[in-house]
Amino acid sequence: MSTPILYELRCRECGKTWGNVPRSFCEDCFSPLEVAYDYDSLKKIARRENLARRDFNMWRYSELLPLPEGFTGPNAVGGTPLVASRKLASRWGLKNLYFKNDAVCFPSLSFKDRVVATALSAARRFNFTTVGCSSTGNLANAVAAQAAQQEMSLMMRNRDLLKKDIQRAREIRSHIPAIQKDCDSFEQSLFPESTAYSAISAELDSLAGKSGLHLDSRAFKPKLVKGHDLTELDIDAQVTGDYRGVVRFLNSLQRSSNYYAVEGLTARSQARSQSRKGGLQVTVHIKTYYRAA
Repeated sequence: MSTPILYELRCRECGKTWGNVPRSFCEDCFSPLEVAYDYDSLKKIARRENLARRDFNMWRYSELLPLPEGFTGPNAVGGTPLVASRKLASRWGLKNLYFKNDAVCFPSLSFKDRVVATALSAARRFNFTTVGCSSTGNLANAVAAQAAQQEMSLMMRNRDLLKKDIQRAREIRSHIPAIQKDCDSFEQSLFPESTAYSAISAELDSLAGKSGLHLDSRAFKPKLVKGHDLTELDIDAQVTGDYRGVVRFLNSLQRSSNYYAVEGLTARSQARSQSRKGGLQVTVHIKTYYRAA
């Protein structure tokens, strides 16, 4: 069988052909490649009577697969049964309804055995001797089984990476109690709801004054935190003063024993505002939290 005559890879978008090469995308437009068959040539060699004499598995369609010369399938991949579903067919008003039972697909009992068997056969055709994959389970099982049956080496990198991921997950799980304890301590350190607004306003006024600024106004926007007895509080605190005072104010927020996250700020010079003397009018966007009383 001369496979280059039967099919080649063609770009789905621009239509450029790439022959039979181990390539997955078009280098001209970066679109995926698909198989384009020479149906006139296929008609001369693929006949219904030939298929009928072959075993009922995937390899019976060898003329349509990217197989190397003289390839013989190492196992009976595919050929899984159709199971009739009479009750569901009746309910949906269908004459016939069948389910494809791929739970008995060999060798790994996964529908991925078909695509892996085809891919590894094509890899052999291009003289590849080592294969690998990224997988969460089924694909890796199919690749390992097919690689063994087709006498190819399997890269074990994925297994090693999975082991590292499992180890990391175990370490994270072992730290969860301590993390939960820290979270509980943090929540208890927050202002209680009963005094949150007055305490926050007083502290902002005090920090601004110590920084040489005047706290012109503050605006609060609360939002409940789902799953916790917490309220997220967005604050717009407008202060007036000079640049150094603003820097000191920002530093004092960071050093406060209470939690303040500075999300950003908006500044206007004295020339653009009617603020008191001092040079800058700055609105500091702050986020904090308070707990239920």
